[in-house]
Amino acid sequence: MKNLTPVTTTISVISSAHALVVGIANYQKIKGLPETVLKDARDIYELLINPQHCGYLPDNVQLLLDTEATQTALLQALAKLAERSNQNSTVFIYISSHGGQLKSGSYAGEYLLPVDTDFTSEALLAQTAISGTQFTEALRAIPSQKLVVVFDCCHSGGIGQPKDADAAEIKAGLSESYYDVLKQGRGRVILASSRSTEQSYILPDAANSLFTQHLLDGLKGEVIAPGGVIRILDLFSYLQPKVI
Repeated sequence: MKNLTPVTTTISVISSAHALVVGIANYQKIKGLPETVLKDARDIYELLINPQHCGYLPDNVQLLLDTEATQTALLQALAKLAERSNQNSTVFIYISSHGGQLKSGSYAGEYLLPVDTDFTSEALLAQTAISGTQFTEALRAIPSQKLVVVFDCCHSGGIGQPKDADAAEIKAGLSESYYDVLKQGRGRVILASSRSTEQSYILPDAANSLFTQHLLDGLKGEVIAPGGVIRILDLFSYLQPKVI
């Protein structure tokens, strides 16, 4: 995690707070992720709508797990955030899934991988995933000036190999340059569980992934500032030494 925009945004208990929570473990056509990914997303969702903690209205928080998290559903959910929020809204997006990079070829770039991603070929990957350009445009359409996007995406392990022998290899994870583009704009912060050269961990017998467990702890009160608010820089300062 690095290069975060220094802001004093708070995740506060307000009716104009909106969120999207995504967890994908059981991919349809590429290698899956541990079931812990789904628990991470559920726990983040439950914490957000808990009136004793984040206090988001349940109707303002959308949870997409596994089969619900298709390319179409994810793009529609992002568009819904853009429609329902305004400049004064707080928007929180949490994504635990595969991310990947095609390092060369006509479709080179970063991609978020929905549950229905098909990596039979580079062309199919580009058609069924969400490109960096698509995701950036979706975020820019959200008018909120208090936007936090959290990625708990592993940068290790294989996603699978295309059947097309000439297709480029896809590298797991997303690059720092990708995160830098996403955070451009006022009041926008990206938190990532690991750098592109690092791994995201789930410790043996742990209920949650390492990063998300500390994120949950922070949001539950480990970094509450005077006045009962949680400032994003305080959350970052709490998380960073625990996951490096």
